[in-house]
Amino acid sequence: MAAEEDNEEMEEIEEIEETEKRSIGDVVKEVASTTEGLLGVGVMDMEGVPVAVATPPGATLNAELAAAQLAVVVRLCSLTADKLKLGDFDENLITTASKYILTKALTSDFYLAMILSKESTTLGMARLVVREHAAHVCQALPKFE
Repeated sequence: MAAEEDNEEMEEIEEIEETEKRSIGDVVKEVASTTEGLLGVGVMDMEGVPVAVATPPGATLNAELAAAQLAVVVRLCSLTADKLKLGDFDENLITTASKYILTKALTSDFYLAMILSKESTTLGMARLVVREHAAHVCQALPKFE
């Protein structure tokens, strides 16, 4: 049993190390190409400037416009959590008649945003996908000291 757990842990470490070798753009493109129902994904700074964005083939989403608009929402959520002393902003969900829009903090300066079709995914799956990909994207973010 212990050997099995050690093997799983080594595989996770190797996966993280491999993710670190890839650029943030490559990681975001992979998310776009492997996530069912995805209309757009991006990593943005808190000012709404896209760091890396991707849409699957055939998607018509204007990723730069979405980044700018979602930055307003993320800043407002973060400010509200701070003013109410609720802790750091973690994630936000917006639902429309046909879409899920999820934003997840990666660091205090960057967040991940994903827009998914309700026709192709459930809310639970959308949240799971965002959390899973956030870890990979966060690992690929450049480290500044």
